[in-house]
Amino acid sequence: MMRRRAWAWAWSLAGLLGCGDASLDGTASATASTSSGASESSGGESSTGTPPVEICDPGCRPRLDPTWSFQGEPGTQGVAALLLGADGAPLTAVQRSNGTLELVSLGADGALDRIFAPQLPCDQCVLGDMALHPSGDLILSVTDLDSPWNSSAVLARFSAEEGALRWARNTFFSDQGTGRGRAGGLAVLDDDRLVQLMLSEQGDSELMWLHESDGEGQFRLSRTVFNQIPTQQWWPMLAAASPGGELIISHTGLDLDFEVPVTIGRTRRLLPPNYDFLSERRLPFWLDDLKLDSRGNRLEMARSEDVETITLLLTSRSASDVERWDLSLPLVSTSSTRAMLAVGPDDDVYIAARTSPRGASQDFFVVELSVTRISSDGEIRWQASLPLDIRASVDPLRVAIDDEDGIVVATVVQGRLSVARFEQGCACE
Repeated sequence: MMRRRAWAWAWSLAGLLGCGDASLDGTASATASTSSGASESSGGESSTGTPPVEICDPGCRPRLDPTWSFQGEPGTQGVAALLLGADGAPLTAVQRSNGTLELVSLGADGALDRIFAPQLPCDQCVLGDMALHPSGDLILSVTDLDSPWNSSAVLARFSAEEGALRWARNTFFSDQGTGRGRAGGLAVLDDDRLVQLMLSEQGDSELMWLHESDGEGQFRLSRTVFNQIPTQQWWPMLAAASPGGELIISHTGLDLDFEVPVTIGRTRRLLPPNYDFLSERRLPFWLDDLKLDSRGNRLEMARSEDVETITLLLTSRSASDVERWDLSLPLVSTSSTRAMLAVGPDDDVYIAARTSPRGASQDFFVVELSVTRISSDGEIRWQASLPLDIRASVDPLRVAIDDEDGIVVATVVQGRLSVARFEQGCACE
């Protein structure tokens, strides 16, 4: 038996004018369904269905309270990745408008520490993913767009402490002149096993395959994990290593069982060392993001679009694919942009998105940062938005949560890198 709850929020014009209150001016609603009673989880624990404590008291409006912000130099094209160090210090991967890749290191207070140029073996380096190695080094998955007809995947290990590239390995795509090959998600299974997802077009097929290397970048094995007709779409290839040792991959593709192919999201579980296929789960829309919580429960976020509306479908599953809960969250947006997931220190889930509701006069749109906090049982605890002129790109922002539940957001504002930390505040009468 399922139980359903609904929420609605009304947001004031004061927030739109920068007074700090939550500011979606329309009426948005979210509907969540969660399992009643206990549900299976990978850690041997069960969800009791205890109602979560809301962040703000009744009558108070949630808001995003900035604690610090950093603005970079002009010429930022996009933010490709964001990681937090043990002290909460952000490291941001930035795509520059000249085709180069930079790593911007900030202190825990937002002050600039250093800017690195990784010196990768590529002319146009497009970052697909960045992950942290147990040693503290960074692992980079990069597409080298050498020319419109030739590309390769670069797997690299970079020491931010030393500011030096330890090694880099190229894998060239046999794309038969199409130049559509690209590098995707990373999973660091342990000190000595790195998995990089890649996509390559070969004739009438689009193949996604995983490439395993050791900690020194030496090739170990390759396996095809997905095969479909070419789509001309650059959907994200997502990868994560579970606490139980499995490899989780999520991606969008075409379901060819219909006369007209239908776009769906797929999440698959593979078991190293041979990456045997364990299971597959499908979602009715394309996938934006994949995250795992501390107990190995996975969170899959899919997206459906309508006129001026994006509906996010967030599903939580146990390690054995049992659905724990799902939540539908509609957001007002005039552009097709990807939302991002993050998991907090208590396994609460955060969704950050670029939204664009209409202003009070209904004849203009206001670009905003919208953040929603959801309990580990699928209940919305807090949602706030703030006017922020986020660039309307496919991947407009990155988000991470520090140990004090601070929300760190990296995005592009007026052609510059913008990194800011927010606390979860309340505006009370």
